[in-house]
Amino acid sequence: MFSSYFLDYKKLIVIIAFTLIFACSNETPYTKAAPIENPKNETIPFEYEFNGISIENPYHWLSETQSNKVQIWIQSQQKLTQEYFNNENFQDFISKQPDTPVSNYLWPSRRGYFFFFINKKFSQEQVQWQLSRYNSINQSINHITIAQPDLKAVKALKLSPYGRYAAYLIQTQLDQYRWHLYDFSGNKFLARSFPQTQAVNNFQWIGESQFIYSSDSQVKTGNLKLPQKYDSVIFSVEVEAETANSKKQPLASSNIARLNAQITEDLNYLVISTQQSRHKQNVIWVKPLNNQDKAAIKLIEKINAKFQFLTNRDEKFYFLSNLSASRNRIISIDLKSPSRRNWKEVVAQTNDLLVDAQYHKNRWLLNYKENSRNRLYVSQLNGSNKTLIETDVFADLQFSPKALMLNNAETEPSPLVSLNSLSNSSQVFHVDIESLKFNAIFDPKEHGVLKNLNLRNNEIKSQLFFFRSLDSSRIPITLLAKGKIRRDRPTLLMANNGFGNIFDNQYEPLASDFINSGGTLALVHSRGGGIYGTDWYLNGAGKNKNKAVADLIAAQSWLLDKNYSSTKKLAIYGNHINSPIIAQAINQSENAFAAAIFQNGYYNLALRAQNADPGWAKEFGYSNDRASSQRLLSLSPFEQIHPKAYPASLIITDSEKSDNLQFLAKLQNYQQVPKPVLYMNKATSDNLNFKQLYFLKQQLSF
Repeated sequence: MFSSYFLDYKKLIVIIAFTLIFACSNETPYTKAAPIENPKNETIPFEYEFNGISIENPYHWLSETQSNKVQIWIQSQQKLTQEYFNNENFQDFISKQPDTPVSNYLWPSRRGYFFFFINKKFSQEQVQWQLSRYNSINQSINHITIAQPDLKAVKALKLSPYGRYAAYLIQTQLDQYRWHLYDFSGNKFLARSFPQTQAVNNFQWIGESQFIYSSDSQVKTGNLKLPQKYDSVIFSVEVEAETANSKKQPLASSNIARLNAQITEDLNYLVISTQQSRHKQNVIWVKPLNNQDKAAIKLIEKINAKFQFLTNRDEKFYFLSNLSASRNRIISIDLKSPSRRNWKEVVAQTNDLLVDAQYHKNRWLLNYKENSRNRLYVSQLNGSNKTLIETDVFADLQFSPKALMLNNAETEPSPLVSLNSLSNSSQVFHVDIESLKFNAIFDPKEHGVLKNLNLRNNEIKSQLFFFRSLDSSRIPITLLAKGKIRRDRPTLLMANNGFGNIFDNQYEPLASDFINSGGTLALVHSRGGGIYGTDWYLNGAGKNKNKAVADLIAAQSWLLDKNYSSTKKLAIYGNHINSPIIAQAINQSENAFAAAIFQNGYYNLALRAQNADPGWAKEFGYSNDRASSQRLLSLSPFEQIHPKAYPASLIITDSEKSDNLQFLAKLQNYQQVPKPVLYMNKATSDNLNFKQLYFLKQQLSF
């Protein structure tokens, strides 16, 4: 009997010990919320034709988003979501989250010992955009809140040569773009009006108060010392675009996606580029500015390739291009002999992707991606003698625009670069190309600077792996975690956005908070992205779009096979343009994810095709015929939903989009396991970031 008591006593001690360990752990599991039962949504027979294909959609009634019936249905969905989050468990979760805002400093510029940024400030309740000026001498910073009522995001910052004026580009809620001005000396926003465009356009200072700006078809010059009515046109495609027989003829507006203009560093030339979206062919002109009567010279025309202007040395112009180089190279074109047969290769293509380049003191800074990892080199102007500068292996390195050297200034400041990461707020550095070192503008080791700037400093580790997709193609995947990469962890799977894009590594609170909670972030560099250049993109676009889906399914299997996660701990995240691929991977996957989050997606590709732009149609291989329509339907997540065990899903939108509502209703009806499918409208939901993290913690057994 004594031995049994002794054993019971030992068991009690062990139980108490484990209880104390978990009580002190940062990964204490939260109590599970009460289960939510998904509603069974009404279906009404409806049939329509899509390029000769008959389609049944019993959820079409939800397209009348402003009708009383649909509004009542939306309210019931919002109530269901409120039941999930409105509880003591969620309030306890919020109370334990840090309440210090996090700042992400973007598009840095330097003028003397002052540094200027756009600050994307994240707090519990909202995202706030600010103009920020940092004094590096006394480490003080002041912020000016940007409060345009239609502001969705700030996309660029351009600072005048001496730092008095800032021009910043906003993206509106309707996804249009417009430049605005701020006067630091007068501490005021300027009421100057610029054209609103459908695509990102350009603005550049050519003096402390003089500037140029572009619209779809014109480039204008202006001066803040003169009324806006004196702004003048210095280039127009209607005027400058001439046919072979010299008759001036305007370009069709439907062909023009954007018109950008850039003044060369020596202030002698205007470089204008336009992309005709129907054929994806670039047109680039160079217009001399020292002779206004001289016509623009057309350097590039009718070539289906990318040309990014880098710099000029007198009459020699340098471009980063993928012409005959899937992973990019640098070529030069001489204005005196611009014929294509006279173009010269300056920096040849390598096995790594050349993302960008910047000229500095007769040398190149070359920004490469090697299997998704940064490689920054300094080389001679002809590409020889490359020397590596060590950088953060996983971040998005971006060059800051160089300031115009007015008044023949002899001293050229060292290049300025920023490193942006999903998990860490942006860091900004000087690049000393003599010592081959990065020198931080603000040092995160100094606690006062950290607190002053609201920087988040985390020990995030990244590790690159490879897995085989379903057709045996070798696909890279990056795992990120705090401290070190460990097995059997809650894991959030993300994918690139397709369209030839590399991961946008700007700071994302959900990714950062997920890692800091003990989770692993898994980033799949799937085909259709741009990590290996044009060929990699084309291998997952158009008729090959299904390969991007296959890569995600193979990534899930690899994570499970290698025991980095499990079916109870694996979630997936989709945002906007990659959402149909994420949703389709869930449809096709045999191993159910535990959770999924979708933001501002589109899921009914037949509906999307009716208003698709040429770029979207090319991405999905849609040609408005029966064969491509059938292929599109096989990729359409909405069409492919079927009875199965779907993950717990959180569908988030900016507004009441019919496509999202129909996807929600059908997913709820076909869900075969007791896992919630919930809807949130960002415009009416508070604590959005915390709700996403709480949702994942509830579903992934943290």
